[in-house]
Amino acid sequence: MSQDHRIAVVHFTAPTCWWSWGYEAVFNRLKLVYGDQIKIVILYGTVYEDIDEYKKNYELDDAGMVAWLKKHKKLWAYPCT
Repeated sequence: MSQDHRIAVVHFTAPTCWWSWGYEAVFNRLKLVYGDQIKIVILYGTVYEDIDEYKKNYELDDAGMVAWLKKHKKLWAYPCT
């Protein structure tokens, strides 16, 4: 049976775009409010297929990446684990 979705939300994210994962709560709320009227599509893509290349281009090593994440974690309105 085909579903008639009146609303479509398309979200693009990447594993290295860690802040975009914070939208999960919003998607859950949209489903609660709009029910079967909404279709949520999450598409995954990456700028970098190699994490070492990513770290090199951003001048990060493992310790630097952890420090960067800890620093930016404080910018979130909600605590992340």
